[in-house]
Amino acid sequence: MMSCKDLSQKDQIHINTKTLKHVLSKMLGKSISHADYHAQELHGGTLGEVRLVTGTAVTTDDDCLPYKVVWKKQKKWDRPGDQDSWRREYDLYASDLGKAFTGSFSRPECYHAEMNCDEIQIWMEYIDGISGRNLTIEMLETAALELGRFQGRIAAHPDAHRYRRSQE
Repeated sequence: MMSCKDLSQKDQIHINTKTLKHVLSKMLGKSISHADYHAQELHGGTLGEVRLVTGTAVTTDDDCLPYKVVWKKQKKWDRPGDQDSWRREYDLYASDLGKAFTGSFSRPECYHAEMNCDEIQIWMEYIDGISGRNLTIEMLETAALELGRFQGRIAAHPDAHRYRRSQE
């Protein structure tokens, strides 16, 4: 039963509502009965589509909750000598490498990742902040230091962080 105002699809982009409700249920920790959405293209995404999806989710208890989530879609593409590079982000989320991240060096929470033939879709946490060319030298230094620490944890315990392709 919908009780929020203006829950119409205002968007030309079609989003699978079953997937969206699954993502929002995981993100919000509540069962979702309906959600409206608006998708806006984000910067970057030179090899795929990256969109900020916003709207209002209606829970099965008739609560109306605003949300923001990132939806990435990418089709297979070929890089000579590195044929699986197109799916690298999907593989990272499908692995248990997240256990090696710390609070100062982490990745956005992944709410849903799927691979359909030659396309991946990842639904992840939206994090508002500075990125890309807007990073300062100090921010880049911190990122490099934390990346080195991350690589050190992986090198020290290589068997603890193996990728398991059997999840596909």
